[in-house]
Amino acid sequence: MQADFVDFLDHIKVEAENLIINGDLFSFWFGYRDVVPYCYLPSLAKMTQLVDHGVRFTYLHGNHDFVPGPFFERYLPATIIENDIRIEYLGAKVHVEHGDLVDRDDFGYRLLRTVVRSRPITWLFRLAPPHIGLGVANACAHVSRNYVVSKGAGFYYFCYAAAYDRMKDGADLVLYGHGHRTIYSEMVVDGRMRIMAVVGGWAKEGLCFLRLSKKQSGLFVFDPSTKKERALHIFDCASLGKKMEDLATDANTRD
Repeated sequence: MQADFVDFLDHIKVEAENLIINGDLFSFWFGYRDVVPYCYLPSLAKMTQLVDHGVRFTYLHGNHDFVPGPFFERYLPATIIENDIRIEYLGAKVHVEHGDLVDRDDFGYRLLRTVVRSRPITWLFRLAPPHIGLGVANACAHVSRNYVVSKGAGFYYFCYAAAYDRMKDGADLVLYGHGHRTIYSEMVVDGRMRIMAVVGGWAKEGLCFLRLSKKQSGLFVFDPSTKKERALHIFDCASLGKKMEDLATDANTRD
């Protein structure tokens, strides 16, 4: 799968300007001061090549990411975002967050997340030999993945509810990860066109990703076997956030 991700980075490096990684790039990541896990070297090396091509990286914390560390903070480098980020593109306000906190009623997970990310736990992790720490963390990551899948449709209900709140607050496009499934939904909030997307990463068809571009914005899947992409959903980024009657007027004018 890592070789497929490297192929994906090769595929986008010509046109990519800013690549936002919405957490959980690896099964587990801990930014040791002097150690980089050799199993991740192909991806890390390719990312540095993209930086040499002028690509900027933004990395949001996922539930499998702990302490980005020197590689992402200084060597790559990437802009590190702990919770969420809002950017504007072609007039559309885009809100991005990993999604592990959309379930506001999951107090157990929130408490666990706070404890695991605390300074004492981080300090203990640094003391443990990397092969032990990574072994424990990968086992925990497997449990976490099963937990998300077991919640089934409940997680996606909370995504819709959280996205609605973000849209009421002005977001035109709300993007989540975390769910291990890809969902695309057009929503009308306050009479304006909005979009929510859950980009689940790897699926049977390949790697799902969302592109914002002046040429063509949408949700795509990259097929590693053919090294080509195909569109799942296309949208006009410039139309997001516009009133529905204005969109209808524009459509009638074009006709």
